[in-house]
Amino acid sequence: MLDILGVSDRISVGIGRLFKGAMKEKSFKKAQKIWMALSTDVKRKILSNVWCGQCTTSVTICDYSMTMDSGVLVLRGFCSTCGHKVARVMECCGEEDKA
Repeated sequence: MLDILGVSDRISVGIGRLFKGAMKEKSFKKAQKIWMALSTDVKRKILSNVWCGQCTTSVTICDYSMTMDSGVLVLRGFCSTCGHKVARVMECCGEEDKA
């Protein structure tokens, strides 16, 4: 009986991971759609205007990923100067603004 519970727990965890992965993919696709709608000039300005707490100045974000978080587009990556983790929240690009 203990063996069955162990297998059941592993299956639940596996299903949870699949669901979480599907939600991340959906979030990424929404974020990507908004990002691709921006002009190249606007993207360049956004990427080069990210605050780094380590450098205490505005820097360029590199190796970034994008997601939708609470209805806004969020870029997460690294400071191109020092490598510290940075993020850029773009509230003006959320779904509410499209209505």
